[in-house]
Amino acid sequence: MNISVPKRFGRAVISCVVLTCGLLLAFQRPTVAQPMLNFPESVAWDANTRTYLVSSALNGAIVRRSANGTLTPFASAGLSTSKGIVVAKFGAVDALWVADNRTFKAFNLATGAELGAFLVPNSFEINDVAADSTAGIFYISDPAVGVFRASVSVSSSGGVGQATFTQIVPPDVINSPNGISFDRARNRLVVVSFAQGTAKIHAVNLSATPPTVETLATTPMGSGSLDGIARDKQGRYYVSSWDANTITRYDSNFTTPTVFASGLETPADIFFNAATDTLVVPIFSRNTLDFIRIPPPTVSSVRTLEASAFSLALAPNPAQERSTLSYKLPNAATVSVSIVNMLGQTLKTWDIGTQSAGEYQHALSLDTYPNGVYYCRLKVDNTIAHIPVSVMR
Repeated sequence: MNISVPKRFGRAVISCVVLTCGLLLAFQRPTVAQPMLNFPESVAWDANTRTYLVSSALNGAIVRRSANGTLTPFASAGLSTSKGIVVAKFGAVDALWVADNRTFKAFNLATGAELGAFLVPNSFEINDVAADSTAGIFYISDPAVGVFRASVSVSSSGGVGQATFTQIVPPDVINSPNGISFDRARNRLVVVSFAQGTAKIHAVNLSATPPTVETLATTPMGSGSLDGIARDKQGRYYVSSWDANTITRYDSNFTTPTVFASGLETPADIFFNAATDTLVVPIFSRNTLDFIRIPPPTVSSVRTLEASAFSLALAPNPAQERSTLSYKLPNAATVSVSIVNMLGQTLKTWDIGTQSAGEYQHALSLDTYPNGVYYCRLKVDNTIAHIPVSVMR
């Protein structure tokens, strides 16, 4: 179906279309049960139970996902189109905060009971949420209206309390603001745009009064419709694109973009789990979650140091069917080469044996691997070096 949507409404209108189509299907086929994940939009982590919470844009229900993949209901009453979610305190209670249509809601993280519900004035359809938990402040995006700051207070009895919402970025400054991330170290928000085609990534300087906005990066044509943004423990950012079906990784200054994962259909509001070094990707149109393991900082540091020491290089990269690994050994050593996927699983290993000091090349066969990002691992005695390789056909 080809649907023309004004860009200023971005994802909000697209979601309304999806919702309308879903309701029509529900009336036509009332005997078909809805899946537990119903257009999954956003993910949060419950550190107390080591489980994920996942929002569904179509029916609003939020489900809990265990480590073995079991899905159980968390909350659904009063929810219609839940999108962005984040875990933060509600007074002294751990809570899940939910952007649901025009209402900002809090649920008890342990029981799923609603703790509070606050209408966001002048909103159209709120989308993503970021929390400054130390200050009790939230930031909420609305593709049609802009970005809000929310300050929520709890009553003396631990009840609902009050919420104050302030528009800090109007829609004519950031076109279709969608995914949002709070950077405490720089006291800024990083906001991605769901504009189609050439979309931008912005920084909102929260130290200025009023907050000021600058462009951090402009994505190329075909890499627009940016949905989610997440940051890992090393300060690197990951941005999902519906137009390109990719996740792009940037350094903290947004100067070195690289394709981190490709072939992802409708990647939504991505989430980085610092406890497991895992990037979680809701696949909106397929009702699934993808889990991509990110090498921890220690492995990354080793890779940067040893790749330089071994003069590690791959060409071509990206590759279609074959690539060649080049490396240099400063001393004689026992060598092996492996291909590792993003979950850390070893797909193939070549035991080369002992090699003397010198320069070497090793041919890699990649024709059996789906499009995506892998790591070529060079083991030299007890030292391991990694270099990423993209398979793109």
